Amino acid sequence: MNTYILHIDTALTTAIAALSMNGQCIASRENHQQKDHSAFIHQAISDLMDEASISPSNLQAVAVTEGPGSYTGLRVGMSTAKGFCFALHIPLITINNLWLMASASVKQNGMNHALYCPMIDARRMEVFTAVYDYEMNEMITPRAMILDQHAFSEYIHKQPVIFSGNGSGKFKDIVSHPNAIFVEMVNTTEAFIQRAYEKYLSNDFASVVDAIPFYAKEFYNV
Repeated sequence: MNTYILHIDTALTTAIAALSMNGQCIASRENHQQKDHSAFIHQAISDLMDEASISPSNLQAVAVTEGPGSYTGLRVGMSTAKGFCFALHIPLITINNLWLMASASVKQNGMNHALYCPMIDARRMEVFTAVYDYEMNEMITPRAMILDQHAFSEYIHKQPVIFSGNGSGKFKDIVSHPNAIFVEMVNTTEAFIQRAYEKYLSNDFASVVDAIPFYAKEFYNV
């Protein structure tokens, strides 16, 4: 029996809707107009179903990014995912956006002696961030952080740290060290699908009733 999972990410500037079968992407859509994520997501899901020639009843689970990110975007994604799960009586999978960004960066850069620090813009000099090693062990838990020139110094002075995401430009402007490496962010769809499938196989599900977005700070909104 094939395992179909619907993937929803409306937390950031680019929204992603994807459909996977047995851990492989079979259809996907993106929206780059952040204020239109709510209107985009339902039509995108309908289009995905048509493209794959399946109906919602074929889904085994729904995966959604839990944040951090836009307050409005997180509510859109979580409510949409929960709606499908409630209606279809299927499990919910939640995944942290920073984890996905770091995982994609690990695959892109492949430096096993480096640390990986994704950053999401949270306005002014604040970012949502975390730090992971090559094996995706959490060195700094996901959080909101106000940046200054001393941020992450305990890591930067010891080994390379690869910074990515739309908030990393703020730090690039104020830090100067050869171990601080800044890279372009890659698409996280593949990492999203792989992680969701791993969680599905291990029955690592969130509560459809109790799951809430990870805001990090609740007043970030667009």
